[in-house]
Amino acid sequence: MKIYHWTNAEAGGFYSVFWIGLGLGSPFVGWFSDRIRSRKIPFIFCFLLGTLSVLLYWAGPIIPKSLMVLVLFLLGFVASTQSLTFAAAKDIVPQEHFVAISGLINLAAVLTGIAMQPLMGKLMDLHTKTPGNYSLGDYQFSLWPIFIFLMLGAGISVLLRKS
Repeated sequence: MKIYHWTNAEAGGFYSVFWIGLGLGSPFVGWFSDRIRSRKIPFIFCFLLGTLSVLLYWAGPIIPKSLMVLVLFLLGFVASTQSLTFAAAKDIVPQEHFVAISGLINLAAVLTGIAMQPLMGKLMDLHTKTPGNYSLGDYQFSLWPIFIFLMLGAGISVLLRKS
């Protein structure tokens, strides 16, 4: 907040925009993928848009607040493609195995969250010059795994069948 020069109320409002993007994106991405009869195209588009959004987020202090609101909305919107993984699995996996696969998808989402927080914290610790007092650069450095996973997601999505 201090780095971005936001008040507590502004920060709370801005990060609420992420959740609005997620809430609006989930049904839209599902509808759009059904409409174009492709899971691959929305995955690739959203992973690349997510990569661009992370790059803009890194530039946070130098971009206008109005653009940051858009970036946070886009990050939420592209995160909504996680719900598309269930549809993609249903398209690929035999129906009698879908319940097990949907459980694995949920498990992967939870484990990713569990693993990413300490990983990002460790990256901040490794990058900081003053332990316990993190700079903007330390926070930005800790976002590298998200950037890498978005790029990996885009690359893996290219390998998907058209629908």
